[in-house]
Amino acid sequence: MGKKPASLGFLGVVILYAEKIALTMNLLNPILFLIFGAFLWAVTIVYYKKFVSHVNPLLVNAVQLSMGFAFISAVTFALRGNALEFNFSTQYVSALLYSSIIGLAMGSTIWLILIRKEETISVTTSSLIVPVVAAMFGWILLGENISILSFLSFVLVLMGIYLVNRKT
Repeated sequence: MGKKPASLGFLGVVILYAEKIALTMNLLNPILFLIFGAFLWAVTIVYYKKFVSHVNPLLVNAVQLSMGFAFISAVTFALRGNALEFNFSTQYVSALLYSSIIGLAMGSTIWLILIRKEETISVTTSSLIVPVVAAMFGWILLGENISILSFLSFVLVLMGIYLVNRKT
């Protein structure tokens, strides 16, 4: 039941990003990083649900964020140079605190709780709304343009989410 509506929502996301995809393919093309990241995220969700969902989500989140911190710190240290040049302004520290505590720690913990308690397809399909919300905030707060094709993608995403999550 859920596969076709989920595909509809995914098609909306594909259309949303289709305008951004360059015709030239190279290993540093951002769309390849998006696809690879999505693949890794999907594998992680299934792995968590199958093997680790019995563990307290706060503990799982603390461990994975600590491991991520260690990995990113090692990469940053290896790159040095421009990777370490930034200004510790009040705005920077505020954004860092918000994104790490609210966006990452709380968001990831809520995500793990949802994956633990709900069907994987319902939770993951609902996450397709993230690009829609990001595009809307980009339009409202940053003055970015939203095309007709983007609005079409929003409709497809919202229809897919509705169809997967509706009670039949």
